[in-house]
Amino acid sequence: MCHSMGNYVLECMFQMLEKTGEIVIAVFKEVVMAAADVDWNALEKPKSLYSITKICDRAHVYFHKGERALALSENWKNSLNRLGKYGPQNIWNIPQSVNILDVSDIDDDEGVMKHHYYYNSDTVVKDIIAVFNGKHTEDIKRRKFITHKNIFRLK
Repeated sequence: MCHSMGNYVLECMFQMLEKTGEIVIAVFKEVVMAAADVDWNALEKPKSLYSITKICDRAHVYFHKGERALALSENWKNSLNRLGKYGPQNIWNIPQSVNILDVSDIDDDEGVMKHHYYYNSDTVVKDIIAVFNGKHTEDIKRRKFITHKNIFRLK
């Protein structure tokens, strides 16, 4: 599980693997990216995180549109929208085994910054535990978006 700038470290690891030509194998069952402080197109080709499913069976990206810490990051560090605030730029250009979860509607996170929902919100915590327990996406109680099979909303 990576949170905030930890996702940037993950992205840098993939960039280094690309440069060195190292062969990557699936070492994780699940990867969770929460409040990812990386560009919102980081999971698209030709970006390095497009290869995320080479190290895992499934990846889950959690984002919150009310995220205030990442709004600061956009203004200070990088003007591109952040994955952890907006979700992916184009859902059709990311790997099929990456699930996107919009947690903007959760009502059990009292945090002002909306940056620590991955442990402040019982709703998100239960979802992440289900992911790490290997539950199939179809078996986890989530509201599905009609437009794409891998986009969900938690309430």
